[in-house]
Amino acid sequence: MEKRFIELMKNFEPMQKTVAVAVSGGIDSMALVLLAEIWAKKNGYGIVALTVDHGLRKESKQEAKTVKSWLKKHNIEHHILTNRKKTIPQNNLMEYAREVRYELISKWCKKNKVLELLVAHHAEDQAETFLLRLERGSGVDGLSAMHPESRLHGIRIIRPLLEINKSFLIEYLKSRNQKWIEDPTNYNEKYKRNSLRAALAKISAYEPALTQRINKTAKNMSRARQALEQVAEKYQRESIDFFPSGYAIADLKILRDLPEEITLRILKSTLHRISKTESYLRLDELERLYSKIIGNKNFTGCTLWGCKIMPYKSQNILIMREYAAISKLSSINRGEEIIWDKRFIVSLHKESYITHLNIKILKKSEFSDFFKSLSEIEQKRIAKLIPKDVIETIPFFVTKSNNNSLENIMAVPHINYYRDKKFRRLLSCEAVDSVSKKSSGLSLVHSGNMI
Repeated sequence: MEKRFIELMKNFEPMQKTVAVAVSGGIDSMALVLLAEIWAKKNGYGIVALTVDHGLRKESKQEAKTVKSWLKKHNIEHHILTNRKKTIPQNNLMEYAREVRYELISKWCKKNKVLELLVAHHAEDQAETFLLRLERGSGVDGLSAMHPESRLHGIRIIRPLLEINKSFLIEYLKSRNQKWIEDPTNYNEKYKRNSLRAALAKISAYEPALTQRINKTAKNMSRARQALEQVAEKYQRESIDFFPSGYAIADLKILRDLPEEITLRILKSTLHRISKTESYLRLDELERLYSKIIGNKNFTGCTLWGCKIMPYKSQNILIMREYAAISKLSSINRGEEIIWDKRFIVSLHKESYITHLNIKILKKSEFSDFFKSLSEIEQKRIAKLIPKDVIETIPFFVTKSNNNSLENIMAVPHINYYRDKKFRRLLSCEAVDSVSKKSSGLSLVHSGNMI
């Protein structure tokens, strides 16, 4: 088992010096962390185990301590991350636990400059995910199930056990005389995944190859997804113009002539690139958008996934950030670098004569006043530079956020406005993607990437 794991890990190298491992204390994660420890020693890496105490069961705190004591015997560094949220939802507890888990782990990883996280999803988990997606009516992306690696909150998520059956993990723990924790939540069939797990186990009792066959189908779907992505990437370069100010213009004529599957992928990629939203976009939502903009000559506009989509000129569609979804107010201090609205990297030079700036977006009425205060030449320049509707989505840098006086506006980099021209070299505001017009590269968030 250890030799096979070491071979599997070659698919994900090279990695950073230290790799994190998510460890709940169950069979899967305990096997993973012990295998990872062997791999790390043989290949010159370090590992750190992270256990999340969700606070959903009274036993969870003690279980986290038990995991810590087990790993201490193996000299594995271990940290317990505790959920401090006071409000726990009554519904969708599994989804809530998942969100808490990855939020806490990703924050720890970023703080400690650990960029890779190993998680213990195995062959049965993959089969369950496929069946869940099938039940929901997912397309090719959904049925490709979990990918061996993906990204979430800026962390590289690695799943080295996707080809390994749980039975092998149990045998490995027994060979190491290692105990594990049984979470009763995993057997509560009121949760759909658990009921599917029970059904899959019953069928597999007389059809042992079922899990492998389902996983083979998922792998075939993944191969089909990759081929479709390559085609979509080609046509995205031809049909979508991306602009550094954080918006895109789509050529409706090209999109209408493409197969529906390709256009759906281009739309999904573009929406994600504009909004940077990490939430899941349902296929039926995307299909409804397609019907609105492709099959409806009277399309007047709509919002989806943190974006505003609207007609633009004759045969184009403008895709921009939705005003209501933007972080309305933020700030930056001298010498700092921050990411604003997940879209722009902002830095205020350490030599700046202004020590603090607020970042805000202007309401249409506020921008109207600002626009009128400019010279006629400046007004014409800005009108040519950026669509009027996009103005309400770009950051304005102001000295006082609670005072709407125009004199407080220090800079608006995306329309090349600086109250003091000397300040131009002291403030930087660039797109996270560093995108340019006719940018290449498909930036899809696949349902298969969801953890």
